[in-house]
Amino acid sequence: EIEEFKLLPQVVNFNNASFKDKVNLDLSIMHPAYQESYINLVTETTISAVTPMLSEKTFKPIVAGQLFVLIASPGAVQFLRDIGIDTFDDIIDHTYDKTQDSRTRIQMAIDQIDKLVGIDLEKLYTTIKPRLLKNSEYFLSEEFRSQFPLNFN
Repeated sequence: EIEEFKLLPQVVNFNNASFKDKVNLDLSIMHPAYQESYINLVTETTISAVTPMLSEKTFKPIVAGQLFVLIASPGAVQFLRDIGIDTFDDIIDHTYDKTQDSRTRIQMAIDQIDKLVGIDLEKLYTTIKPRLLKNSEYFLSEEFRSQFPLNFN
């Protein structure tokens, strides 16, 4: 893989338009990816940290009311459980979260997505919608924020 990587072009050409000129760039949960999907495959910034490191990428589907499968550092899903987030363990097998080998963990997570797309997601969503809403409301609550010695604005 390293040798194949070395064969890739070394120069990446970027669009000359500035970031602020991209009128169709939507970073909110109003984006169709959050409004028109039942499942979100979250790929966190790092997957090899010793302790779980989560970003807005993980919390956006929670606020948007989506099921999520998390490709992150080992223990990230357990951290979400520990802070009171419903990770829908009765629907998604998050055992990948305990797997130390990154390649295996990623494949196990992808296998969960494959399993989910094979079921009636609209029916499932209707059944679990109260739980999804509870996750969203909890994340936005003072109870959730009070767990962390940070200022949220």
